Amino acid sequence: MDGNSKSNGQRVVNRSQLINQISDDLKLSRRDVHVSVKHILDLIGEALRNERRVELRRLCSFSTRKRDARVLRNPRTNEKVFVPVRNIAHFKPSKRLRILVDGKQK
Repeated sequence: MDGNSKSNGQRVVNRSQLINQISDDLKLSRRDVHVSVKHILDLIGEALRNERRVELRRLCSFSTRKRDARVLRNPRTNEKVFVPVRNIAHFKPSKRLRILVDGKQK
């Protein structure tokens, strides 16, 4: 898979490239793969919206974490700005993925 796009000097593999690669490897139509990938991502997003944890064994897990309310300062005006409590998405790679990315996978 050739990631041609660049972001911060790194190669980027985008969704359409993933869809094309899966389609070619599994001999499935691009449309069917596109619908499947979109559905999977929608389900992950919906689970996170409902504050549920998503585990993709041997890959990663997604969960939400609460970020406490806080008061920040606008650096231009020195005005204090209140930021309310909010949920943020959290990604945790599996041990296998960490080893693979580190280059120690055989």
